[in-house]
Amino acid sequence: MQELLDYIRKEASDRRPSDVEELVLDGQQISYIHKAISSELENFRNLVMLSLNDCELESLENLPQIKNLLRLELSNNPFPPKELVLVGEAYPNLVSLSLCNYMHFVSWDDINVLKRLPKLIQLDLIGCPVVSDNPKTYREKVFQMFPNLKLLDNLTRRGEEVYYDEFEDIQRDAPANSRQQLELMDSLMDDGRGGFGGLGKFDDDDKGYDPIGKRSF
Repeated sequence: MQELLDYIRKEASDRRPSDVEELVLDGQQISYIHKAISSELENFRNLVMLSLNDCELESLENLPQIKNLLRLELSNNPFPPKELVLVGEAYPNLVSLSLCNYMHFVSWDDINVLKRLPKLIQLDLIGCPVVSDNPKTYREKVFQMFPNLKLLDNLTRRGEEVYYDEFEDIQRDAPANSRQQLELMDSLMDDGRGGFGGLGKFDDDDKGYDPIGKRSF
């Protein structure tokens, strides 16, 4: 556990935890979030994006309580789907969630737990069994289940890849309770780094917004 604590502090570099907006812990073997780890992460109270891909998380208990968090990445972890209710409790303003290659999403009932995230606008489920088992109906079904959803696996409801101008349209059409979060996410991406992974990055020639440039899926 001390090794993980040291890693988290190293990721902050010379910044105060309250100044850090993005924290990537991908590949760290966490399995269970001890209270000491949760307390350390809660020092990052202005965190907007937290990435916990490939961490071998067996449980989501003790998720750090960070009310400003907008983007959470939990791909390639074995925790049970019922514990996703804890995500909604910890991050009431979450608008973007990645659960790629989450092997426990095998039925529509499993996905229902995400309805506890009413502000969700972007969702990534690439590689989940329910996707491969229902290739013709998957997208339509998910958009029906989540009326506020704007992006699914980096595609709009119409199946179009999202470019920057179109993303601005999505912002205008977003529910009022989520528009502010989207604008903040957009401003953070405006440096061209594609910091939110699944939301993509700018092309090198700055012509458009490239959803294929996601960081870790």
